[in-house]
Amino acid sequence: MAKAKENRKIPDLIISEDYHQSNYDAFKDINTHTEDYTCFGVTPENVRVLCLKVIFGNGAMVLIQYSRMMSPITFNGTNEMKLNTPTLQLIIRGANLETLMEFLSEHRLSWINSSGAKSMTDSMMMRKGEPEISTIQIHSKAKQKQDDAQT
Repeated sequence: MAKAKENRKIPDLIISEDYHQSNYDAFKDINTHTEDYTCFGVTPENVRVLCLKVIFGNGAMVLIQYSRMMSPITFNGTNEMKLNTPTLQLIIRGANLETLMEFLSEHRLSWINSSGAKSMTDSMMMRKGEPEISTIQIHSKAKQKQDDAQT
């Protein structure tokens, strides 16, 4: 007895305008950011971001997907954090970075940049106890391997 031919056609997806409007209404009142700090921004407790935007002093930006961050993300307890992905290493230096590390661990850190503080007067613009990012360095792991091979 012959088997009936299986229908493998994907049915058309029809989404009504009501569907789009109800989804828009459900999300339009959600704030994606809480109050921004001087050097970084965070999301509310119930909102997670997909990537971290790193903003450099010259206006250049790098987006790092949280899913590409490799464990462990290290913090030396005083002034330096290191974050690795398969292709780069990000080094963040500053003061009071514990809070920054906590938001990073919760996937709530949405953007960071350095304060650019070069003097005590610049640092006085920061809120007391607020994390201050003095420098952000990014290193390509491929270039690092190439440099190591040449030495």
